[in-house]
Amino acid sequence: MAAIPPLPPPVVLVWPGPAALADFRRQALVTALAARHTGVRGIGARYAYFIAVDGPLPEAVAATLRAILDEGPGAPDGPGEALWVTPRPGTISPWASKATDIVHNAGLATLVRRVERGIRYAVEVDGGLAAAALAA
Repeated sequence: MAAIPPLPPPVVLVWPGPAALADFRRQALVTALAARHTGVRGIGARYAYFIAVDGPLPEAVAATLRAILDEGPGAPDGPGEALWVTPRPGTISPWASKATDIVHNAGLATLVRRVERGIRYAVEVDGGLAAAALAA
């Protein structure tokens, strides 16, 4: 009996999402960070979607996926250096489990393996993040 060949690795698309923090939470985070390091000038945060697909997505499928993931207007990349917060490698977050189920139930199971969400923080620090880390 011949062995079944493994599936090729998926391609991971990264799509920008909406703002991850309300203005009052963002300001509270800036205040807390500035208390630890005087060079912190600002912070922005937005969601990013990581979509594991088996190949190029037809435009109709991409439109359906965008409609499912739409949480409001996209947030621009903030100024500053990027820090990414994502689930640990090898784990599946509860959000990803539910989102993947929804995408599969929408008829996209043959094209989309998994959907995950992370947050991209953009931190403005005088001298950059490396200087801030060394001063801490």
